[in-house]
Formats: sequence, C-alpha cells, structure tokens
Amino acid sequence: MPPDALEDSRAFSDESLNQLYDAIRKLSEIDRGVILLYLEEKTYQEIADIIGTNPNNIGVRIKRIKERLKKKISIIWKSQLKQFGRKGS
Repeated sequence: MPPDALEDSRAFSDESLNQLYDAIRKLSEIDRGVILLYLEEKTYQEIADIIGTNPNNIGVRIKRIKERLKKKISIIWKSQLKQFGRKGS
C-alpha cells in the first residue's frame, strides 16, 4: 500500500473515531457509562453489576444506544458531504 494511502486511511479512521467519541460524549451519563463499558468488552452481566440492573436491561440499552449513535453519526456525515459538495462546486 502506498504511504499516502496509508495516511489517508489512518486519517479517515481517526476522524471516524473522533466523531464516534464526540457522539458518545453527548449521551447521558448512564448511557455513556454503559457504552464505554461495552466498548471495553465487558459482558452484559459485568455491566449490569456495575450499573446496578439486570443483563437483559443492558442488552436493550446497548441496542438503543447504538441506534442513537448511528443516527447522530449519519447526521454528521450527511452534513460533511453537503459541505464537501459546496467546496467542490
């Protein structure tokens, strides 16, 4: 892989991660804690024990959090695409 391509893919990855963590920071404190524990590869049971609920509740929460994060990130990407389109015009 050419060095430029590697830098471009790393920049894309870094920007995507930045967008993900920006979206995570905007979650409520409890949802932010749940998703960060999930990203640390904790089991639903471990997360439930830490949060003080049951594993089924954690599974539902994680699913809903993921849906919200996808929505927030897609809005960011659409906004960036519109700006990119204007610059290219």
